[in-house]
Amino acid sequence: MPILNHLVLFSVPQCVLRHHAVADCAVVGQEDALKGHVPFALCVLRDDVKKEEEKILEDIVEQVRNNIGPVAAFQKGVFVKQLPKTRSGKIPRSALSALVSGKPYKITPTIEDASVFKHIEEVLKKN
Repeated sequence: MPILNHLVLFSVPQCVLRHHAVADCAVVGQEDALKGHVPFALCVLRDDVKKEEEKILEDIVEQVRNNIGPVAAFQKGVFVKQLPKTRSGKIPRSALSALVSGKPYKITPTIEDASVFKHIEEVLKKN
């Protein structure tokens, strides 16, 4: 589990952010019956991107696999308009992890725009 935590918190997000189409991202652990948890990316695209989201995700998965390796087990992600952030700019990873795993989550009072969680829920339902 410590290896996954390190990959999720540092290596995978850095690799995802290197993609030219990604403006911001958060990578959290999504529950998996076989592996326990697998990395799941929530990405915000740059405004000028014209490429299909599916193709961009394929490129990102390939980029992570080439730079980190198959040990990252990174294969899933979605594109959202915005990531939830606290007033100090932190991303509430525990709430996002619960959200992508289909579990109840708590929105802390320091979140700038709580409506972002509803948007992410809608995107996850579509995928």
